[in-house]
Amino acid sequence: MKAHYLEILLLAVAVVTFVRCGGGDKPTTSPTDPTLNSIVVTPANNKMTVGRSSPQQYTASGSYSNGSAKDLTAAVTWSSSNSYVATVSAAGVVTVTSAGTATISAKSGSVTGSTNLTARALTSIAITPSGATLAVSNGSLQLTATGAFSDNTSDDVTAVASWSSSNPSAANVDSSGKINSGISAGYSRIDATYLSVTGSTAVSVTDQHFSDASLNGPYVLTLIGSDDRGPNWFNALITADGNGQLSGKADANNAAAVSTDVTVSGTYHLELDGRGTLELTPNSVFTHRTFRIVLSADGQRAELVSFDGGSMLTGALEKQTGGPFSPASVNGRYVFELGGIDEFSSPLAGIGLFQADGAGHIVSALADFNDNGTIVPFGSLTGSYTVSADGRGTLALDVDGVVAALNFFIYLVSPGEARIIEIDTDPSRPATAGQAEVQIVPTGGFGSTLFDAYVFELNESGAEGRFGLAGEVVFGPSGILGGWHDTTGAQEEVTQGSYTIAANGRGTVDETTFIRCCASGNRSFVFYAVSTSRMYLLEIDNGIVRNGIAELQPGWPDVGRISALSGTYLTTTASLTQGSEFVQIGRLKADGTGGFTGIAAVNDAGALSSAALDGAIDSNDPSTSNVGRWTATIGGDRYVVYILSADKAVLVKTVPAGGGYLVQE
Repeated sequence: MKAHYLEILLLAVAVVTFVRCGGGDKPTTSPTDPTLNSIVVTPANNKMTVGRSSPQQYTASGSYSNGSAKDLTAAVTWSSSNSYVATVSAAGVVTVTSAGTATISAKSGSVTGSTNLTARALTSIAITPSGATLAVSNGSLQLTATGAFSDNTSDDVTAVASWSSSNPSAANVDSSGKINSGISAGYSRIDATYLSVTGSTAVSVTDQHFSDASLNGPYVLTLIGSDDRGPNWFNALITADGNGQLSGKADANNAAAVSTDVTVSGTYHLELDGRGTLELTPNSVFTHRTFRIVLSADGQRAELVSFDGGSMLTGALEKQTGGPFSPASVNGRYVFELGGIDEFSSPLAGIGLFQADGAGHIVSALADFNDNGTIVPFGSLTGSYTVSADGRGTLALDVDGVVAALNFFIYLVSPGEARIIEIDTDPSRPATAGQAEVQIVPTGGFGSTLFDAYVFELNESGAEGRFGLAGEVVFGPSGILGGWHDTTGAQEEVTQGSYTIAANGRGTVDETTFIRCCASGNRSFVFYAVSTSRMYLLEIDNGIVRNGIAELQPGWPDVGRISALSGTYLTTTASLTQGSEFVQIGRLKADGTGGFTGIAAVNDAGALSSAALDGAIDSNDPSTSNVGRWTATIGGDRYVVYILSADKAVLVKTVPAGGGYLVQE
């Protein structure tokens, strides 16, 4: 019995052992560890700001074959695809160091998860409103600072920026960006700084009292710009109603077409200091255009610059006087200048003299033209003209019978001054614009000698805003006594020369010059005197095409003292060469010791801003100080300044090369 029991027990043990070892027809599967299928890295598609964002913890979450998930942040291997943009620690902490993109990855075994990271950097700060005006001791304004980032996004950074004022006595600014006018009138640069980037604007604090009523009555508007053909023009006679509305007629000449009798309408608004905006509604020449303007204290002239992101345009509004007009308003001898391009789009400039009889006839004329380096004198010109009661009219000039008449519209600023725009539509004709002034002849004619110094500025192709050459020339009883020139990248000393002048005011100048950097040379000019204090000048040497205006610098040899510049001036600087277009208009105060403060609207190749014009005449060359030539820094830019008198100075901007002036109000 005991033996049988033992056999049964041994058999049972054997069966159990067989089953556990996988025997039998249907084996049983035991549980195993789940497999890692994927890794998710968060935050996904994150954005961080260089210099602003704190290091950020990333996480890695693993998904398994059995549907479970597990935090793998501490177990994975972290990496960045672009360590120049972002680094990641072994624990998954990401730090951005420069703008760009990177991929942040987490790896475990053969499984990798990743996400994209964009690191953006602050690139600029814009302060709005730009160029604000406040009344002295009684104004406040909240400014807003908007940061632009490298990924084309923007943020309001007003609350986090550091604010400062260059002139707290005129305008102070608190930590929130609110400005308050001070106890004295003046100009201040307001800065907002964040992440080592600074944005600026200028503020005018004024005791002036301009309003929309300050711009009232008829004005001649002249605008010039550049296109693929070269210079282009828009001239108009407009009426400001004193209540912010404009209306009038215009003519335009540009690469697209010659347009005449264009209806003009628009609006304007002036701030307390005479700066403001002018808007022209769409017409057949262009779409809606916005301009910044600066009106002179007497309301007689305003400078303009386009301020809307469209093509660059700059020019002036001039108050019309002396109307109503008729052909009898144009009577006597007029000196004129024209500039632009010939039928081959090559540079063309000319100056001359015509006699109007007051009855619609040009009875005689003579002129000198420089056509792409070829000098063409015309000794026999005739023509005709019309003038309507509003001062807008036509002019036709027959040039020696060689070609059909050249046709223009004229706009009378006064009986003694006109703006001119050519309206010939034939592509074989030139495209020009310019001006004319009645000639004031001294008793007995202009004589054979000139005395004193003249300061001049000449424009390439005779087109305003295309700076070519500026300087001073000193006339003596028997020849040129000396002078100085500034052109792009060079300064020239005039060592000697000769000149002629006829009784009708036409003359010539031949100079010997020494270029400071390297060599000697010469320059030659033709001029027509408007009066004993003003002349139109045409360069006729070396294939260069330039014309412009020369004005008397009285009191030579003791001229151009720094102390002469004292008071408030309208200022403009323009460079209309395509690719480096720059225009700045504003108001500047000179303190009589060489210091400047001011405010300007700036269009720098489409970048629009309001700038403070702090600066000073900071050095002089002892050999040029006696001719009133100085160097200066104005608003951070370098200039050469030729001081004519207390009323005016010619400006030469060095980079980009541009010309301009200061005119006392």
